[in-house]
Amino acid sequence: MIDDHAFIQKMLVSLLFKLGFETVHVAENGQEGLDQCRLNNPSLILCDIEMEPVDGLEFRKKLRKAKEIKCWNAPVIFLTSHGEAAIVGKAIKYGACGYLLKPVSMVQLKKHVKQALGF
Repeated sequence: MIDDHAFIQKMLVSLLFKLGFETVHVAENGQEGLDQCRLNNPSLILCDIEMEPVDGLEFRKKLRKAKEIKCWNAPVIFLTSHGEAAIVGKAIKYGACGYLLKPVSMVQLKKHVKQALGF
């Protein structure tokens, strides 16, 4: 899970544990997210779009090109405060399997996780 706000991190980690995830790795920006992917090979990535110094879209673009990272094609669900069509379009262009508007609800998170993981 990649997000630069501690409150969002804690909330999402809690929700993911409630959904049955046993391990959740946290990163504060896209570069840390890439490092976590190299180390932990996640099966699913939740990623904020707006972060510094590496935002979510740049993270996804770099991850797709990094074939040496085992999870280079893991499903990514983007998190955003914006529902604007241009931002959603960019997320889809960069290979998002979905996006969630913040604040994230358990119902929406569960729905998107199930779709991303094929449940």
